[in-house]
Amino acid sequence: DGSDTGFPRVMLGATRFCQSDKYSLALAMQRVGRLQPNNNPFAKLGDELKRAGIDAGIDFNAPAPTPSVGAAYRDVMENLYRFHYLYPHHKQWRSPFTDLPWPTQCPVLERMANASAHLGVAFADRISDQMTRRDHYALALDLLFSIEDQQPPTAALLRRRGFCFRRLAQNNQAAEALRRADLIEPDHRWTLYQLHFCYAAMEGCEADDLDVLLRIENLYGDDNKVVRDVAFALMNAERYAEAEQRLHKLVYLGRSVRAATSALAWCAFKQGKYEAAEKHYARLIAAGTAEWQDHLNAGHAAWAAGRTPEAISRYRAYIEDFNGHPENTCEELAPFDRDAEHLRQAGISATDIALMRDTLAQTL
Repeated sequence: DGSDTGFPRVMLGATRFCQSDKYSLALAMQRVGRLQPNNNPFAKLGDELKRAGIDAGIDFNAPAPTPSVGAAYRDVMENLYRFHYLYPHHKQWRSPFTDLPWPTQCPVLERMANASAHLGVAFADRISDQMTRRDHYALALDLLFSIEDQQPPTAALLRRRGFCFRRLAQNNQAAEALRRADLIEPDHRWTLYQLHFCYAAMEGCEADDLDVLLRIENLYGDDNKVVRDVAFALMNAERYAEAEQRLHKLVYLGRSVRAATSALAWCAFKQGKYEAAEKHYARLIAAGTAEWQDHLNAGHAAWAAGRTPEAISRYRAYIEDFNGHPENTCEELAPFDRDAEHLRQAGISATDIALMRDTLAQTL
């Protein structure tokens, strides 16, 4: 609950430890004693226990048997982990680390976290993991960097660092950490997916994102989501023939059929296969799943194939559908204008494009 008594109440009362475990934890706490007079996070623990109505049967003011505050802190937390995760029936209740508003609202644990850089790599690793799970990403990063000050980071620690940076929307730092993790432990599935998420959120990283996606596909090609992501990344890279192969696979397997069919039609159009593009768009229209972009692109395909009246019909359907979506705030013909370059690449002159625009404008 964030009060001074929150820690002992949760650990010695609410978590249903057996009496032996409670007593062992209390003994571990006692070891801290008064190693730092007037500046010891456990100096008032006895009073906290009394206010919580818990009688541990231990004199917390007794001299500590160890000269090392760090060792005492570590011993407490190691016992705490042992009690919860090694207790045979621990799954019967929630973890105390979940119940506590830990570490930022509990004085005892907050001070332990602040001292963690001095407690050894293994302990700092554990605490940073719990901070990450509790969404305290900045605090977790502080500990992760303190570990690197003491030893070269492992791939697992770099993955955690990348995850924390990504959750803080610091994608450049996240990608750097994940690339290092990939060098240490290549082709780790989670690392590659996290790199994909980073690159997808960064401007100018489309080529890097595609490289990562192709690696994922090569390793885990049975994942249809990966196949889809690779297909769309290839489309963005204007590698339409390669994208087509993957899109046909998705349609055959019945995965993301509407999106895959729409993408297949666009790939066909960009490769000059206008009749094939029209057939794909016709399937969407017949199924009633075509969106306004599909009607627009169907008009492009029909026009490039020389069927101008049909193109005008498709364009009018696009305008009607476009106006039926209140979230579309731009002018109705703005999407048509943006596609002018695609039309020129399909062999339609700038003059004809202007005339078509005038024709469509008269119907508004």
